[in-house]
Amino acid sequence: MAATFHGIGLWTKNRTDYLESSIVEASNYLQHIGRTELVEEVLVIIDMHHLIATYKGPYKEIIEVFRKADLAVFSLDLISNGVDRVFIKAVKKQIPNAGFQQTLGRCTLLQITRNPLNPLPMMRIKNSYKD
Repeated sequence: MAATFHGIGLWTKNRTDYLESSIVEASNYLQHIGRTELVEEVLVIIDMHHLIATYKGPYKEIIEVFRKADLAVFSLDLISNGVDRVFIKAVKKQIPNAGFQQTLGRCTLLQITRNPLNPLPMMRIKNSYKD
């Protein structure tokens, strides 16, 4: 669920400050399908998947895996976090990014016009959930 919804706000709101809208959409969907036991975990994953530092807190194992995988995609595989690049290439062949980098670039340019001092508001410096 986190993988499905973690960046959906980028597409539905056409903005780089998409985490809050992604969290709302994920929460609404999980409640709609009766999977309320997943809400907290999925929401923390979405909220912390762009944390700059290593995540420490609830669900740390899954969040770290998710955070590192997302960073590989976000960095155009410049940061692979130890994942074999041949594997990354095979995954990308099976699951193309559907214009993600172009959409992110366009939304970032729009964000710069809205708030030039915060061009990437989805990035997290503070861990709000640490133990």
